[in-house]
Amino acid sequence: MKKGWKSAAVDEICNVEYGKRVVRKNDAGTKYAVYGGGGETFRVDDYNREDRVVVARFGLSEQCTRRVGGRFFLNDSGLTLSPHEPSELLPEFLDLWTLASNDLIYGLSRGTAQRNLDVDAFRQLRVRYPSDVSEQRRIVAILDEAFEGIAAAKANAERNLRNAREVFEGWREALFQEDGQTSSGQRRLGDIVNVQNGFAFKSGDYCDAGHFVVRIGNVQDGELVLENPRFIELTDPKQDRFVLNAGDILVSLTGNIGRAAMVEAHHLPAVLNQRVARITTTTDTVSKDWVFAFLTSHSFRQRLQTAGHGAAQQNVSTKEIEAVPVRLPSRNEQERQITQVLAMRSSVTDWNESYTRRLAALDELKASLLHQAFTGQL
Repeated sequence: MKKGWKSAAVDEICNVEYGKRVVRKNDAGTKYAVYGGGGETFRVDDYNREDRVVVARFGLSEQCTRRVGGRFFLNDSGLTLSPHEPSELLPEFLDLWTLASNDLIYGLSRGTAQRNLDVDAFRQLRVRYPSDVSEQRRIVAILDEAFEGIAAAKANAERNLRNAREVFEGWREALFQEDGQTSSGQRRLGDIVNVQNGFAFKSGDYCDAGHFVVRIGNVQDGELVLENPRFIELTDPKQDRFVLNAGDILVSLTGNIGRAAMVEAHHLPAVLNQRVARITTTTDTVSKDWVFAFLTSHSFRQRLQTAGHGAAQQNVSTKEIEAVPVRLPSRNEQERQITQVLAMRSSVTDWNESYTRRLAALDELKASLLHQAFTGQL
């Protein structure tokens, strides 16, 4: 151990403070965010923590420690630490030790479906700290200044990425709000595409293999995802017309209505479940890629949400999708616009990857500084 440093178990020098159980149904309010081991869940009208580092107890992810700023309510799925003697172990230094020990703490989690913290083992973790409080203050000051700079750099990178996305979205929206000078006039969407609802497959018919059943939850914004897949064996010839092909466009009809995605080869074989619509073009004068760009636009979502109905969740019918107005450019103009959309999207993807790498590098720098601080290298 580095000269002038001490080591003691968490239980010897810290108070382990559990959060308090609250439930949305009985305790929900508006003022203070509720945290446990992860992000904000809901809000209540009271708080029990302020500017603290939280350790997850239940459902641990690899990022099981986090600093939460301001006043908040800690529920029983999280805990915090405070020193028995703040004059010997600064609370700010203990917070930084907790963040630096994230991987050690995650290594104490147990379970498969849900990983929970072995609190007894956590209480035996060794806290290393300088015996001289002024040295603790020096390390805290260095890290606070460095972390402030890292936070500013991350905020700047995230802002630039957000701006790039907004420029792309705004430019794409303009394509579908033109004054008609390059268009052949306004049409109903149903004039240029066919809209087909899926089949009412029964959950009891699902099996471990066969055709992937595309349900509402699989249709995300611009992407078809394979999360929580369900499969079915087709036994009725009437179901064959619901078999999907690569390039089919899908739109959600219930819940978060108007999400659109395109079927790719790796999704197949697949069939379409009820409350998801398949969109196919009906004329050679319409580019499928242009239709997909329109269906993933804010303009389309807005029009559907206006038409949507339902109390518990929104619903929209295939007829209401067919009634959506669309201003259709010439085929040549469609191809030109799609070329522009793809080029712009590629640029945004490149920016996203660049900023993601930059954010990862900043996180690595923060982890490196924490490591140096608690191995006596600062």
